[in-house]
Amino acid sequence: MKDLKPEIILVSPLQRALETCSLIFPDIDVPRVVEPLLSETFKHSSDICRSLDLKKKQFPKFDFSFVVAEG
Repeated sequence: MKDLKPEIILVSPLQRALETCSLIFPDIDVPRVVEPLLSETFKHSSDICRSLDLKKKQFPKFDFSFVVAEG
């Protein structure tokens, strides 16, 4: 596993997925894209349990551009 060098990391917007990804890849320097289609159920930003702005602050290395805020 040490020799694997991903070019991109795709992750669900669910809290547990973001936390797991952060633990598994703490220092890897590749894009980390949050993709709503990877979660079990996701219709609105409220489905990720915390506000989208809070998630962006908590996980600054992740790209949330595919997550659409309610409105």
